[in-house]
Amino acid sequence: MNGASYMIPFVVVGGMLVSLSVSMGAQTSADGTVVYIGLWNKIHAIGNLAFTLMYPILSGFIAFSIAGRATLAPAMIGAMVATDGEILGTEGGTGFIGCIIVGYLVGYLVKWMNSWNLAKEFKPMMPIFIIPLTGVAVVSALFIFVLGKPVTLITDLLNSLLVELAKNPSSAVVLGIVLGAMVGIDMGGPINKVAFFFGVTSIAQGNLQIMGIVSTSIAVAPLSMGIAAVVGKDKFTPEEKSAGIYTIFMGIIGISEGAIPFAASDPGHVLPAVVAGSALTGAAAAVCGVTSAVPHGGLVVALFKATNYMSLYFLCVMAGTALSIAIVLAFKRRQEKNR
Repeated sequence: MNGASYMIPFVVVGGMLVSLSVSMGAQTSADGTVVYIGLWNKIHAIGNLAFTLMYPILSGFIAFSIAGRATLAPAMIGAMVATDGEILGTEGGTGFIGCIIVGYLVGYLVKWMNSWNLAKEFKPMMPIFIIPLTGVAVVSALFIFVLGKPVTLITDLLNSLLVELAKNPSSAVVLGIVLGAMVGIDMGGPINKVAFFFGVTSIAQGNLQIMGIVSTSIAVAPLSMGIAAVVGKDKFTPEEKSAGIYTIFMGIIGISEGAIPFAASDPGHVLPAVVAGSALTGAAAAVCGVTSAVPHGGLVVALFKATNYMSLYFLCVMAGTALSIAIVLAFKRRQEKNR
């Protein structure tokens, strides 16, 4: 989670810039090549640069959470090695799975090296010379000679499985329900971040439909609780009523944490409603084939034209939001009668 938390701002910025360049400045040439006009070409390139930082940031801060800042150089360089198919001798790199492995390998390697009982003359050299050089050498050798090909194979198989699940309507429904429920259950917490991370890494693999499921589902919790607080005023506290409009805005811009105060004050009724609505939205997005080219959520994704079906994106979000509102209003009335 530490690696994912530090990674998210990079991929959000990169995704937004790429999406803007695609929607505002992209043209298709006669041979089918996409070209970007004027300044949009540079904006697109900057967005791609931000995306390339995703993997070293992920590995670096996983390792950092285990053994501190001495891990950053070997973990980040190791991640770049692990994602470079030319260095590994594979068709593609190892993707996010390889980067997670790099983070843990470097973290525990450095933790072990820090336990060495060295002469005091060598201790200043450890974090700036010995640890970085040893870490890069060990991780690079492991991925070039041992881990590179099998991890690349696993990554490719996982991506192919996701693509096939998304293609088949029956399995797409299950995939959408699971990812949608994961997004809604803790609103920005560890389970939510796993689903979000799943979507982000799928973008990197060229599968935009997984992020479409996640992006639409992210909007449901804050939108539904905000609208419910405005519409069903007799069922919410004065503080929740005043926060309603603000929470709706958070749903529009894709900040699911906006619904946390509502869940904290009444988890027994809010959480089931949010999970049900998010699961419905995820299933609808999966069946409709809604995509998202941006590692972000909320209605802003459609407003930025970062989806293939803008109207379907809105409809999927509204369907789950309506279900969550209906459930929470129905059961909150019963809860207040019992008080």
